[in-house]
Amino acid sequence: PDAPLRVSFTRTVAKHYRGWTLAGFFIRLLAEGAMLSIPFIIRGFVDWLQADNAASRKGEGYAWAVGLSAASLLLSISLAWSVDATGIFMQRLRTAMTLMIFNKVGTLPADEAGRLHGRITGHYANDTA
Repeated sequence: PDAPLRVSFTRTVAKHYRGWTLAGFFIRLLAEGAMLSIPFIIRGFVDWLQADNAASRKGEGYAWAVGLSAASLLLSISLAWSVDATGIFMQRLRTAMTLMIFNKVGTLPADEAGRLHGRITGHYANDTA
């Protein structure tokens, strides 16, 4: 007799959705980097403003202002992308789980399906969103 097929849900999800999880992770990492850099940029800008020779270093002031704007823009865009990537991953995962439950219901033997019908129906009937 053949041994039953052992399938790991976690390994299957990691294999099929690796791209979305990695994309969400690295984009979020980019957002965290931008978020951490903003206080340092603000501190540099304030130090430049308080310097005695700030008028003679206008280029440095423009650089701090552009740096702050770029970091803020990077932060907002990367957070939006991270939320989108995570949302797409969760939506696809939810669809896969619903399909898995429906497939299980469709392949149950008749006697077992009658006995477990209420529990299985409860699993996919609560799929509201």
